[in-house]
Amino acid sequence: MMDARPLFIVNPAAGGGRGRRAQARISALPGRNAELAVTRRPGDAEVLATEGAAAGFDPIVAVGGDGTVHEVVNGLLAGGATPPRLAMVPIGTGNDFARSVGVPRGFTEALAVATDGAGRVRTIDAARCGDRYFVVLAATGFAARVASAVNRAPSWSKIGTLPFVYHTLREVIANRNVELSVELDGGPPCTSPRS
Repeated sequence: MMDARPLFIVNPAAGGGRGRRAQARISALPGRNAELAVTRRPGDAEVLATEGAAAGFDPIVAVGGDGTVHEVVNGLLAGGATPPRLAMVPIGTGNDFARSVGVPRGFTEALAVATDGAGRVRTIDAARCGDRYFVVLAATGFAARVASAVNRAPSWSKIGTLPFVYHTLREVIANRNVELSVELDGGPPCTSPRS
């Protein structure tokens, strides 16, 4: 990535405070042809990614967790043209996307891959549900309730996988079935039985 011009989109709320620390570390990077954009509320990363792609930044670096990646992906794919490369510095709670594509867990190592490529550029698929894209996971029912509970938890409790374990156990105890209807590629809806 010799001609890289990265845009770092930082979610300061990610990872129970790790986002704010990452923002400070990225701001202090010497001599990089890069810019930093900071999210202030949900949806900002999507807007910043769209604007960054239009301004010619490449790669667009999501500095946060899976939620930040989700927004950035939607911002990159909204334009319809060939999007710039997506990179990630994983500082969120779960970081499933980073694990699934082999992004290093360490901040310095992930930053090096994001800015230099380090031979790790790959093509991935993005799925779409309605007008939203996703690259990690689309869930409903049990898994969605766990993710929602983790997202609502106080930031101080978001350390590693512990909040997922805790809220998974809570949902197992309170488990309730939901009725679901799915339609794929214009075919007839398939409805799950309520039990």
